[in-house]
Amino acid sequence: MLSVTVNWRDVAFVHWPVAPGVVRESIPPELSVDTHDGAAWVGAVPFRMSGVRLPGLGGSSGNGFAEVNVRTYVRHGDRRGSYFFSLDAASGVAASLARRTTGLPYYRAEVRLFEDGSDSGVALRRTDPRGPPARWVASWRPVAGTVAAEPDPGTLEAFLVGRKRYFSVRRGRLHAGTVERDPFRVRPAEVEVASNSLFAAAGLPDPANDPLALVAENAPRVEIGSLDPVTD
Repeated sequence: MLSVTVNWRDVAFVHWPVAPGVVRESIPPELSVDTHDGAAWVGAVPFRMSGVRLPGLGGSSGNGFAEVNVRTYVRHGDRRGSYFFSLDAASGVAASLARRTTGLPYYRAEVRLFEDGSDSGVALRRTDPRGPPARWVASWRPVAGTVAAEPDPGTLEAFLVGRKRYFSVRRGRLHAGTVERDPFRVRPAEVEVASNSLFAAAGLPDPANDPLALVAENAPRVEIGSLDPVTD
């Protein structure tokens, strides 16, 4: 797979703590659950992808498209990364291409990111018949008096937003890919979730706790590296 360079804009991180056993049942056996203070975390991460470029080919997606990924955090030996339950993209071409080249569970969807005064939000409806129906409607606003900063190492915030590797099963074999970018600068946000069937669509129980939300105030340039078989 060729490396791809993109911009991630308007990124929000909405996470729920879950029991590690819930995640263990839903990830490949080669991976172990990564936890923070004894909890596993499942996140819904909306953002806008723009400026997609392939090495040697150029090209750009113009204004881009919105996407929401649902993920958890895992380890393979001493390597930490993300594992995706779903990735819903408002571009059928991008979703189909990414599914073929990475093995990641990409789906076509209607995904709209919006702003209303100081509030931002997302409205998602999956339209792809290859996956279960899914909807997610949520809004958030930064907590007053807070400022965006790069999370300190070892904090929960760093655990949730600092991953630069992801794992995928492709053709029955575990693969790993890299994500090179500048660190996110985030601040806490108040979040309201009006509708959420993303967990059910991923085969996970509905979360029993309120979510924790962070919003990024920078838009890093991201290089998504090649996806290679895990050999050890």
